[in-house]
Amino acid sequence: FWAAPFEMGDEFGGRGAAPVTAPLFPAPIKRLGEATTIAVIATDAALTKPQATRLATAAQDGIARAIVPAHTPHDGDLVFAASTGRRPLPEGAALELGHAAALCLSRAIARGIFLATPAPGDPLPTWQQYRRRTLAERARAPLADAWRLLRCALAAFKIARVIRQERIDLVHTNNSMSPSGALAARLTATPHIWHVRESIGKHKQYPLLLGNLALRLMRRWSDTVICNSDYTAEVFREMRIPVRVIPNGLDLADFAPDAGTPRELGSLADLPPGEKRVGMVGNLTTKMKRHDVFLDIAALVKAAAPRTRFIVFGGSADLGQTEYTRALRQKADALGLAENLTWAGFEKDIPAMMRSLDVLIHPALTEGSGRVVMEAMASGVPVIAFRSGGVKELIDDGVNGYLVEPGQPARAAEIALRLLRDSNTRAIIGAAARAHAQRCFGAQTMIDSLKEAYQSAVRKK
Repeated sequence: FWAAPFEMGDEFGGRGAAPVTAPLFPAPIKRLGEATTIAVIATDAALTKPQATRLATAAQDGIARAIVPAHTPHDGDLVFAASTGRRPLPEGAALELGHAAALCLSRAIARGIFLATPAPGDPLPTWQQYRRRTLAERARAPLADAWRLLRCALAAFKIARVIRQERIDLVHTNNSMSPSGALAARLTATPHIWHVRESIGKHKQYPLLLGNLALRLMRRWSDTVICNSDYTAEVFREMRIPVRVIPNGLDLADFAPDAGTPRELGSLADLPPGEKRVGMVGNLTTKMKRHDVFLDIAALVKAAAPRTRFIVFGGSADLGQTEYTRALRQKADALGLAENLTWAGFEKDIPAMMRSLDVLIHPALTEGSGRVVMEAMASGVPVIAFRSGGVKELIDDGVNGYLVEPGQPARAAEIALRLLRDSNTRAIIGAAARAHAQRCFGAQTMIDSLKEAYQSAVRKK
């Protein structure tokens, strides 16, 4: 990163300075409409309008310290300056403030590139997807793909041997990531069901190695293709491939209101009493859960309700384990959330975990279904989620939960504040969520549908 000399800690990976100097005549890689940087520089110093303009001008230098080339004819760079006017500007501090603004913007650009996550329809990969790989790693990628296919084929022969030895009547492949079960079923002429639970296909969460050909092979090698939501079925329907949708199910007895006295979770035992609790559930091993968006929402809520407790159930309270978790810790500190935020460890008791919250926020996008949302609704906890993936099929907006358009954390914070302040609305939405879960999320419905699919596949043999 060109901004490496100004990096604080390892906020964008701690990779050090760029290994080469900028070429005198950079390659014309920028195209119109692809090279705009828009930024806001904010300060609590009281500034006049001319001083704010000067601050924005100084901050423009931060673009040139992070992006090479900068300020080209194709660039639409725009920097705004904002002042809260909370404290007077000390005599002679304008120079230092302008310099700080440039450094801050250069770091912000590098952090944005480093932490960016993919969205559906992106024309190019994010840095985390592509640029972090060395030339050698990119050269090895095709060989790695070929090796994966070979290993799948070898596994298929082993599975086929088990099918013959055990006289197995049907093979159920329970994800879309491995073709070994389907290959084994084809080798032994055994009925096969392929159960897709992930968002697969071009511009989806999991692109397929063979592209659309993989989708046709999945259908050809299966008696039935099952998807867990209309969202995961989209990619097949676009190619006129017949699929059956069987939603995921829960053991609803675990989430019943009379399932027992709510247990106080060990990781929350030391929290102050009387605080309203807003939480999210998502493993810290993946950026796809978008913990950073939850932190943005939490900061907005805290500004209006400073006694709110925010809880991240991420499977671990150790934030030093990866670059991603360290970046989350730094972001939380920068947002002033340290005193209000709890990083909870692993919890086995899912119903107790859900009941410990007043509101659940689910920031993830493009999920195949959204089991966390289902569990919260079954527990009677109001859910605020983004209108995306299979999650949007679970919630009737404003009736049994809330759906927010992606990219609108302020709207999510607004709804969370309304729920925290109005216990009556919170109870009404929670009760409607539980009733919907009882009607639609039962495991027995899923089991009966799978049994019917099994029987149909075996009868075709």
